[in-house]
Amino acid sequence: MRIPLIIISILTAQLALAQVNIKKEKLQDIEDVHEWMSSLHSGTIKWLDEPNSEVEAVQYRLGIGISEIYHTMILERMTFGKEGCCKQITDIWKLDIWDASLRYEISPEAPIEFTKWLGFQKFRIAISGKTYLVDFSGEDWTLEPE
Repeated sequence: MRIPLIIISILTAQLALAQVNIKKEKLQDIEDVHEWMSSLHSGTIKWLDEPNSEVEAVQYRLGIGISEIYHTMILERMTFGKEGCCKQITDIWKLDIWDASLRYEISPEAPIEFTKWLGFQKFRIAISGKTYLVDFSGEDWTLEPE
């Protein structure tokens, strides 16, 4: 009985080590960010089950660009009003993958390539020929190799 529990504990610990939390910085000045973006990738629109008078749908958009000499990612949360009108950016975060670059030996100067949206709050990127899954569906946003 103890051996399966030990194996499960080891596997859980290995999975936890595989993931790295992404530091996120909420930006206040949305205007300046788009100046250094080289690509934008919009995810699917999620229509809310219980919309309020101002917001009926939400969508996320990933931006990739170069800030000084480092490749950087931003994530935008956009909302839509009645019947999809009045799209606006409501939140924007700069994603810091420095901890991941240390763990996975990624150069901070290496280009980041968007690969694919995998869900409403998950996407895949490629860095230096390796693919990584980014998940921002929970309180902790994570990056892990595939």
